[in-house]
Amino acid sequence: MYLEKYGSEDTPRFLLGNSMGGMICASLASTSLSHSMSYSGVCLTVPYFDLYDRSQLEKLLPMLKVIEKISPNKSIPMGDKTAKRHLQKWQADPLNLGLVMSPNNAVVNAQAMEQLEAKKVVENISMPSLYIRAGKDKVVSNKRIQEEFQKTTSQDKQIITYDELDHGIF
Repeated sequence: MYLEKYGSEDTPRFLLGNSMGGMICASLASTSLSHSMSYSGVCLTVPYFDLYDRSQLEKLLPMLKVIEKISPNKSIPMGDKTAKRHLQKWQADPLNLGLVMSPNNAVVNAQAMEQLEAKKVVENISMPSLYIRAGKDKVVSNKRIQEEFQKTTSQDKQIITYDELDHGIF
């Protein structure tokens, strides 16, 4: 691990998650495991707490559950395919799935959003927290990010919105 080679015991460690990784990091930050690993804080960039337009997923979910049984990894195009110049090289990378989602991912994502709500994840985050939103995001809900930020119990928390950016924040 990088810290073992270059760091020291007092080197700060942070959880960083983008989009779905933001939801995963929020879940980890809310557990006692995160405290035992001595994280100094958590940064959630455009966290996937809810979709920008959940109605599309809700309409498609019954059909996607059927397709998931037949072809769980079939690619389903999602979102706007126009890319800013700085993202074009990244999108051309063969390891990047781009703007596609499989039926399995859609079903699992819907279940993850339900669990996030049921477990009251962010209410259990007590470490310093930074939430970063993209003002032009058409993938995740900025309103929901704001709501989850307000529920975070950490007294040391901040939310930043980059109005000119979309979901491809990096």
